[in-house]
Amino acid sequence: MTSTQAELDPQIRAFAESSDRLFDAAYDALPPAEQRRLYNAWCAEWSGQKSDVIATSDLRIETSDALVAQQTLVGRRSALEAQVAALRKSADLALARYDAGRSSYFEVLEAQQQLFPAEDELAQTQQSQLQAMVDLYKALGGGWNLTNDQWNRPS
Repeated sequence: MTSTQAELDPQIRAFAESSDRLFDAAYDALPPAEQRRLYNAWCAEWSGQKSDVIATSDLRIETSDALVAQQTLVGRRSALEAQVAALRKSADLALARYDAGRSSYFEVLEAQQQLFPAEDELAQTQQSQLQAMVDLYKALGGGWNLTNDQWNRPS
């Protein structure tokens, strides 16, 4: 074993352990009926009645990715909500100053030009957060029996 392999081995082990904790947290958040269904599926898989161990590994990776996306997006969304609130207040103050005759309409337009892209980014983040939730349910089984083609087909 090289020194690089010796350095990477603890990192890989730490990553696997954190991934297991994320997967366990997602499993614990499920209703008891879903937990029972997943447990039965895992038992069947390990006894050789379903797919091999690679499918379980893929399930853990998909679940971990969905959980990480959700955790990342929660912080991003709260930061964007604070930014949008501040920019709305700025736009409202610019409009109030304009109505009182203390500034030009250019200041109102400038404040709105800062507000609208921030609102758009917040909406996109909210959509991404909802998509991450769907991805998590899909990774955990979610009770859906659709193929990937059916998932991707426009409605």
